[in-house]
Amino acid sequence: ESFGGIFQYFQSSLNYFACPFMATVLVGIFWKRTNYFAGVFGLVGGFVIQIIIAWLFSGNIPPLPELHFFYVGGIAQVITMIGIIVITFLTSKYQSIGRDLVWSADLIKELHDTNRPWYQRITFWFSIFAILNITVYIIFW
Repeated sequence: ESFGGIFQYFQSSLNYFACPFMATVLVGIFWKRTNYFAGVFGLVGGFVIQIIIAWLFSGNIPPLPELHFFYVGGIAQVITMIGIIVITFLTSKYQSIGRDLVWSADLIKELHDTNRPWYQRITFWFSIFAILNITVYIIFW
């Protein structure tokens, strides 16, 4: 009842898991030096950071204002990303992981092999995905 509805409760609850996960994924994708320890910190430590920031800005501490859960998530995500970068610098150097675990543009070239049957080509599945997205967008617009 104090959340203002089931949707707001769901969104604020999802915030606790989505922000640490997205912070870890974004730093991992855009900075190849990110290592295992930083990733674990991003997921576990980010969840703890999210709880602390939500508690600080819940309106229960007089000098701090009450913030909307989107702002709380954004603040926690930035702090988690900074923590991931710091943990990466404090732990072991980057070690190359398997080629199949790191995304690169060459993977699309491999999937665009014309010797594959039509139903295994990436252009076919991308087209299906695009048509479905456009259809859902038109129906629910």
